[in-house]
Amino acid sequence: MVENDVQLIRRILSGDDEAFSILVQKHQKSVHALVWRKIGDFHIAEEITQDTFLRVYKSLATLKDPNLFAGWLYVIANRLCINWSEKNTFNVWTREALAYELWTSVEEVKQDHSSDGHEESDSVPVTLYFRKKHWGAGGFAVSDETFYIECQRRLFSWEPGRREWRNTGLIDAGEQPHSELDKGFKLAVSAETVYVGKRDGKLFQSFDGGDSWKEITSSLPLHFNRFNEIVFAGATVYVATDKGVLSSQNGEDWRVITDTMGTRIVIDRFAANSATVYGAGDTGVYRLKTEWQQIYPEVPGKVISLIVSNDRLYIATEQRGLFHISLEAEAWVGMMK
Repeated sequence: MVENDVQLIRRILSGDDEAFSILVQKHQKSVHALVWRKIGDFHIAEEITQDTFLRVYKSLATLKDPNLFAGWLYVIANRLCINWSEKNTFNVWTREALAYELWTSVEEVKQDHSSDGHEESDSVPVTLYFRKKHWGAGGFAVSDETFYIECQRRLFSWEPGRREWRNTGLIDAGEQPHSELDKGFKLAVSAETVYVGKRDGKLFQSFDGGDSWKEITSSLPLHFNRFNEIVFAGATVYVATDKGVLSSQNGEDWRVITDTMGTRIVIDRFAANSATVYGAGDTGVYRLKTEWQQIYPEVPGKVISLIVSNDRLYIATEQRGLFHISLEAEAWVGMMK
């Protein structure tokens, strides 16, 4: 004869641990399904489910009416889901915040589902949370309300209102980069036009938001080994490589940007305002007119980020921190180390 919850609870409160095991087996699948639906990760749902029954075991004596056990159980599970989400929920309030969060590898979520007997597909649930033990995220870009991110060497896209990340089909099988600062795809997006630079130095182009891709490396007027950065400034795309900078306004006609002496300048990072593109590398800081014009002959360290705002350039370096300089000044000013 199968015992109901009330009978099992009475046995548990009298010290029968076997009854608790039976109670867990009876409700475990339904609790896990509830948590999985709320959290979106199979294995984290297992952990929260275990925690739920641990709380039940410790607090069962406080349940005044055993007939209400099922509802009480789900309240505990739901509260733990809320607690977990408050600690781990991905910040989606601003685009700026997106660039500073750690994204859970959606590809790993997909593998988790597949390994547990779930049907594999090219899409995975949208999971707006992060786990610090995952560092699978690489390149990231936003155009209008479409988000592009590399996870586990695949490029995914997502738009508000969609329940799933879409696998664009672009995968990178190249070697890992030597520097953690340069890991991942280099991405640039403008409307439906997407450029992706892979680790192996191959440049891919899409004019339909990632539905189809074309490799254009062999048609470029410059041979190079790796990408430093790719950005759009207006309708023009700029591609910084270890051998120089390329630009194109239509994706078909490309030119190599040099200085006034015809020398190719290696740029590590770009910055752009409404009218001008700037670049910074080991040989200094440059302003782009038709050619590169050097505006400062040195930088305070290896450049990892460059921003222009209110006639001032801000530069983040790998070892020495953050500096700024007026576009009319003669020396860098340290801000933070």
